[in-house]
Amino acid sequence: MLTLPNHHTQRRAARRGSTLIELIVAAGLLVTSLSLLATGTVAGFKLQRLEHQQMVATDEISNQMEQILSLSSLTAATAIAKLEISEWATQTLPNAKLEGELIDDEQGIRVVLKFKWQRTSESKPLVAVGWLDSDKGPPLNQTSVSTGESDEE
Repeated sequence: MLTLPNHHTQRRAARRGSTLIELIVAAGLLVTSLSLLATGTVAGFKLQRLEHQQMVATDEISNQMEQILSLSSLTAATAIAKLEISEWATQTLPNAKLEGELIDDEQGIRVVLKFKWQRTSESKPLVAVGWLDSDKGPPLNQTSVSTGESDEE
């Protein structure tokens, strides 16, 4: 007696094969999703670290500027020559360097501080500019901090 293949048996065999294909597709989608998630997470942590470094550098240069602006012009020149980066900034910012200069021109006595540290890409230093009171009354509250991105070289 000749038996014809049962239609039910063929459908079950076809379902088994499609289940394996579905499993492979699902695994591929899972691996792709996890790799995208990992890439985004790593980029997020890197951005957070860079933002933290920028915040520490801004705090450091602002604190240094505030200390210098509270001095007379003669004492400020000595303080600029002896600039030291705080331990907190030194530990947070790799290869940190702080430079300062005192400029006396028609605008008044100007203090310029430049703060550099090692970053992942080539960047301009953080720059702070403030003016000393020539009469040595209370220090002028004219201070600006710039990332140097728009400054012309």
